[in-house]
Amino acid sequence: MRTSARHLPAAGPSDQDGAAAGCRPAGPQPESHTIKVLVAECIPVSDPVGRISRGGWSLARETAAPQASNLAIIQDETLTLQALQQSVAEHRPDILVISAHGTMIGNMAALVIGDTPHLDLGLTRMPPVVMLSACHVAPRGSGAVAITDLLLREGALAVLGTQVPVEVTRNAILMGRFLVYLAEEIANPGQFATILEVWHHVQTSNAVHDILDGSPSLKAWASSVTISGHSVIAEFKSNRASGRLRPPHVYEDTEYVLGEIADEQGQGDRVRNWFRRPGYVPESLFYVFAGRPDRIYLSSLEQQVEQAHPGR
Repeated sequence: MRTSARHLPAAGPSDQDGAAAGCRPAGPQPESHTIKVLVAECIPVSDPVGRISRGGWSLARETAAPQASNLAIIQDETLTLQALQQSVAEHRPDILVISAHGTMIGNMAALVIGDTPHLDLGLTRMPPVVMLSACHVAPRGSGAVAITDLLLREGALAVLGTQVPVEVTRNAILMGRFLVYLAEEIANPGQFATILEVWHHVQTSNAVHDILDGSPSLKAWASSVTISGHSVIAEFKSNRASGRLRPPHVYEDTEYVLGEIADEQGQGDRVRNWFRRPGYVPESLFYVFAGRPDRIYLSSLEQQVEQAHPGR
C-alpha cells in the first residue's frame, strides 16, 4: 500500500496457491511487498475494555498470520500520544489500528490515549489507512467535528470509524475478520480489487454475528447442534448462506436462513421471537470508511481477470 501510487503490490507468482507463473500475462509482475499493520493499544490493561481488546487483536494476529506471509501484524503499547507517535515513526505501518476509547468534547469527537483526549495526533508520517477501534469517533450530523475527518486532512487516504458506541467484543470480531480476509486476499489475489471491497464483504457477512450475539438466548442457540450435526453458526456459514445473502437485505436474508435452520430443529417460532424480543443491534452498519478506500488497490486488473477466467 503506497501513498503515492495508491496501489498495494500483491504477492508474486511464487506466492500463489496453485497458480503457476505461466498462467500470468506476459510482462513485469508486481514486486513482493509486506503489508504492515500496527495495532496501537491506547487503553490501559487495567481497563476491562483494554484487556478484551488485547485478547481480540492477539487472536486476530494468530488467525491471520498463517494465511499470508506478506502480512505482518504488530501490537504495541502506546499509552501516551508521544508513544503513539514514536511507534508509528518506528514501524511505518501501511495500516494503523488505534484501539482506544472515543469521547465527545463539546461537539468534537476525539480519541482518548491513556487518559487524555486528543483530536490532533501530530504524526510525522501518516499511514495510508487508519482504523479507529473506538466508540463514536465518526458521528454525522449536528455539525460535529470528528477525528476521523481530521485524520484525512492530516494525510490519511482512508479512515474507518464508528458512528455510535460499539461493544468491544463484537468490534474485535469485526476488525479481526477484516484482517483475516485481507490476509487471504494477499495469499490468493483476485477476489477483492480494493480495500473497500474487503471491508464491504466483512461488513455484510458480519450480520450473522450481530444477530446471534444480540441476546444470551440467541448466543446459546448459535452453539446448539443442527440436524446435520454441526452447530447453528457453522451450518449457516458452511452450508446455508452461500449465494443467498443480498447486500441491500443482508439482515432480512440472514434471519430467513437462520429461521430455516430453527424450523428443522422445531424451534422456528421461538428463535424468530428472539429476533424481535429482545432483538439485536446491527452494529456492523454503524461504521464509516471515510476518504477514498476505493482507490487503494490490493490486486491488479490482470489478477482480477485471472481469478475470473483461470488460464486465459
